[in-house]
Amino acid sequence: MNFSNDRESVDVTYYDQTSRYQIRLVNTSINTGLSTAILKSGVLGNTGIELKINTVPVSTKDWKWTLGFNFARNSNKVLSLGDANMYEIENAEWVGTAGVRVMAIVGQQLGTIIGKDYLRNENGEIIVDPSTGLPSVTDFYTILGNSHWDWTGGINTSLRWKNLSFNAIIDIKVGADIYSQTMRSTFSSGKAKETITGRDGWYRSEEQRLSQGLEPAQWTPTGGYLVQGVNKVTNPDGTITWAPNERYCDPEKYYSFLANNIPGYFTMDNSYVKIREMSLTYNFPKKLLGEALQGLSLSLVARNPLIIYRNVPNIDPDSSYNNSNGKGIEYGSLPSRRSLGFNLNVKF
Repeated sequence: MNFSNDRESVDVTYYDQTSRYQIRLVNTSINTGLSTAILKSGVLGNTGIELKINTVPVSTKDWKWTLGFNFARNSNKVLSLGDANMYEIENAEWVGTAGVRVMAIVGQQLGTIIGKDYLRNENGEIIVDPSTGLPSVTDFYTILGNSHWDWTGGINTSLRWKNLSFNAIIDIKVGADIYSQTMRSTFSSGKAKETITGRDGWYRSEEQRLSQGLEPAQWTPTGGYLVQGVNKVTNPDGTITWAPNERYCDPEKYYSFLANNIPGYFTMDNSYVKIREMSLTYNFPKKLLGEALQGLSLSLVARNPLIIYRNVPNIDPDSSYNNSNGKGIEYGSLPSRRSLGFNLNVKF
């Protein structure tokens, strides 16, 4: 739909579709001569809306400003996997004793991230082992997040003054989760600034223990990292209550424990806002070109110049494990290339 002499336009698309015969691999008996079989048994439902708005707020002889917005929201659900309830799309077993998997689960959105997490009580509080001061871990895999974006959008703008024009494209993506191996590595190696917490207190506690000639088993730490959680208390009458954790632990052991056992800590909302491209262009006046050229322009172009906002630290939010099914897992991926260059456009 166009309005105000084509200075405003709105395009809206709604869709509701079902994709059948999605391919998945299943293991077979080696006696058949094959290790896997290909089944076309997946059914995926998709509903969504796409919105595009373009406007020209200013249009004069020397000035013109155009502004565009786009928005897309897709909601999908795995409707069937044949005789299975879930199917592994990608895994990251290298994260330690508790791996991370990206799954297709019937009734869930495609790209469910599962792994082990903190063990919590009925009040949602982290349960801490009173003998070590370390958090307890679930015995089972739980849903940590989903790699599917809640919505995506963008802003594009162009501002022209006489023969000089400026263009910019901004990408916005909200709501998808990602497991960050980069974040895990910085925590396990002590390079993350968060791992500083408790170091000085633990050193002082160890100096006190050594000055008294006591073994670690004979000593109750007086400082270090204190996990914000609760200890389970079994009362004489058999009832269970919860007491605030007061047991300090070695920060190095704590963060190593997180890295190897609780991938939920490193699974985060990957929302971001990024300037995808900016350009500054000068169009040479036709009176300077003569009859041989129909047009000549020179542009300074910057691609991926700036991340305005990101939630996951120390990585490019565009990162992924691979270019196929690794969406939702980041493993030390190289960031998107940032470039600055010139474009010369000649029309004959």
